[in-house]
Amino acid sequence: MDSPPQNRLLRRNRPRALLPVGLVLVLVLGVRGRSLLATFLHNITGLYCAAQAAQVSYETGDTPWGSLLADDGVLPQIATGERTFATTDRLANVATALDQDGARWYYVLGHCRLVQRDLEAARGAFTSYLDKGGDRTSLAHFFLGVVRELADQRDQAIMAWRQAPSTARFFLSVGAGELYARDNAGDALEYFEIATEIAPTLCEPHYRLGATWLELGDPQQALLAFSSTEGLDCPDHLFLGESYYQRGKLLAEMGPSEDAIEVARRSLELDRRDVKRLLLLGNLLEKEGSYTEAYSLFAEAIAAAPEKMWPYINLCNIQRLQQDYPDALHWCTLAMERFPESVYAYHYTGLVYLDMEDFREAAAWFEQAAAHETSNANIWIRLGEAYVGAGEPDQALAAYRMALRLDPDNALVQRAIDRLSAR
Repeated sequence: MDSPPQNRLLRRNRPRALLPVGLVLVLVLGVRGRSLLATFLHNITGLYCAAQAAQVSYETGDTPWGSLLADDGVLPQIATGERTFATTDRLANVATALDQDGARWYYVLGHCRLVQRDLEAARGAFTSYLDKGGDRTSLAHFFLGVVRELADQRDQAIMAWRQAPSTARFFLSVGAGELYARDNAGDALEYFEIATEIAPTLCEPHYRLGATWLELGDPQQALLAFSSTEGLDCPDHLFLGESYYQRGKLLAEMGPSEDAIEVARRSLELDRRDVKRLLLLGNLLEKEGSYTEAYSLFAEAIAAAPEKMWPYINLCNIQRLQQDYPDALHWCTLAMERFPESVYAYHYTGLVYLDMEDFREAAAWFEQAAAHETSNANIWIRLGEAYVGAGEPDQALAAYRMALRLDPDNALVQRAIDRLSAR
């Protein structure tokens, strides 16, 4: 079958943030790569420290604090470090004086020391907070991981983040911001890799990693990532089903077709309403000559989504392959009526007449297809074949020359031109 356009990478069901401020910051501050991940995390702690400062001011009735925080631009200055040492020292002193033994103030102190880059003091504060039974355990483990990351201790950071598996959602959100909002797959890859290390049994990070490898043009790495979702925790089967689908497509391109068919079947079993999965399995079965089952799948796709064009074209083509030309023309005509601007209905109608050896009728349809899409070399090749069959060598030669102009390396077209020119 003449190939349809490649499906673009699915980007629906993007991850939701554990910390919404993180996704905002990644867009505003323009984080780039692992070398600046620590800076990004440091900025987050700055905002937390500023927020805690406001809370302490409110609870203590400290007028100087209130006046300071009421000034325009003070919170951003605290967050970005412009007033780091003056404000965080005072905040830490006020917090610890209020409740030296309370867990909460060690949490406040940890943020302040992080902003100051006093990593050892920050680690001690968050550890004390956890030892005293603080209730923000996930966030405390997250920021303990931040301390390790700032100290260039990625392995220890991952260990801390694993104590709060929901932290993986944060890195998924940051990675999504890089991939979808900034079109920056390289940086997104690192965040998704961190998420897979934090939550190795969770399905989504592995799927996101595979999708990003696809975006980067590495199908082998993508296949490995999609395959790693097998047997993982996939609560709603969405990411498992999408992983099966992408694996089926990749295996169809690089591996035995029977493997691709098996994986495509698994994908479809998880959601028969997904038209692209119906079409994938149908196309694979068509290539294997399993026309009856493929026909059934294409018909099911039309029932599920009559507004989609390709199921009609698929049915036209599969009937052409079985030499049921009247039914093939029926489906191509329906496609033409519903999608009059699409070149494919004209192109496949031409293929039907070409198989029927009605060469002049085939040429007429290929002419219409070429009028819709002049830059498609395959249409001009088919037009040349039709004119050869119709006994019109000059028009065939003109069509082949146009095809060669669009596809200069096509040796078959060059040989056809040579044969016609030698007459």
